[in-house]
Amino acid sequence: MKEHKVLKNAIFIGGVPRVGKTTITELIGKKYGFSVLHMDAMKEALKATGVRFPNFGHKISWKNFDVFFVSTRYRDEVLTTAAIGYSNRMLNDVDGIVVEGGLWPDLTNLDELKGNHDVRIFEAYIVDTSDIDEALIRLKAINEADESSWLRKYDDETICKYCEVNIERSKYIAETAKQTNKRYYDIVSYGYDIKKMQEQIMSDIDDFLH
Repeated sequence: MKEHKVLKNAIFIGGVPRVGKTTITELIGKKYGFSVLHMDAMKEALKATGVRFPNFGHKISWKNFDVFFVSTRYRDEVLTTAAIGYSNRMLNDVDGIVVEGGLWPDLTNLDELKGNHDVRIFEAYIVDTSDIDEALIRLKAINEADESSWLRKYDDETICKYCEVNIERSKYIAETAKQTNKRYYDIVSYGYDIKKMQEQIMSDIDDFLH
């Protein structure tokens, strides 16, 4: 007789940096009591074990989108594999998990979870396809409000390059999300109001889980 599997919940929030992924993830975890995994924390844990990632988080690579794109994809593929493996193990012990980080629609294969658990999966991507001027205004406002922001150490020209590569990355993620029939949220569609977008995501998750 086939063993009964308890229904589990797995929520994956991917996309580019500085679009509110961490905040929405913490809100989800708190509301539903789900365990939270930030892929940045997993990256630091893997680095501590000797795993090496490309050193692309600097102004040189931001000037070359191809270098940035390939390096970022490699790093995020390694982290995604680790995050899914971690989620698979954690779902043996918890009812739900929320994973947040640099997930890509065409790199996130959740067959392992589906094969091992009776699981409901909500997968969504947050992007920013705005023009460079709007992106700079929003990013500078975030940097001014967050004294711990790692981007504060860079000059305006470098931050501009950073915005440019993330806009291009956002466009790629949005397009691949469409092609793979996955949810995505573009802050442009919400008038650059991240809180409004987060409220929509929470509403969609509420509907999904009930």
